[in-house]
Amino acid sequence: IARLRALSKIAQETQCQTICTAHHADDDAEGYFMALMGVGGGELGAAMNEITMLEDMRICRPFLSRSKQDLLLALSLCGITDFVEDRLDEACLGMRARVRNQIFPELFKKAPMLRSRLAQFGRHQSSQRELIERLASSLIAWGDKEASLSLDNAPDKALIIAALWQVL
Repeated sequence: IARLRALSKIAQETQCQTICTAHHADDDAEGYFMALMGVGGGELGAAMNEITMLEDMRICRPFLSRSKQDLLLALSLCGITDFVEDRLDEACLGMRARVRNQIFPELFKKAPMLRSRLAQFGRHQSSQRELIERLASSLIAWGDKEASLSLDNAPDKALIIAALWQVL
């Protein structure tokens, strides 16, 4: 959250409307795993979206389908060395750094396919969340100062809850 706030502040100061990050598939795998652990990750383990609107700023993540190793190789081949590494990672501070640097290496020795499967599950969770939100929004009739819910066609409790969250 602090990182996004800092990026948002810099974007506003420079009148930048789009920020491109180097988030990659390994980040989604970490997020899903952390959600399973109950210590972070995306909402219900959902992967990040390639494009996210944050107030008047667009955040683009074009490398989500690539591994960190692929991204670093591409940058190296292009001669790009001017990028920032997370200092928390270097010091192994915080749960994400511990997952990334201590837990994952041991897990992936035993189950090499786990990294891609975790990222895949995160993307699946993200698409499920988006579908529920779209279906839930169809249950809402917006008025000038009020909203009403039509629950006649709501076959699932999750849709009703999602619709209520949208109204609230």
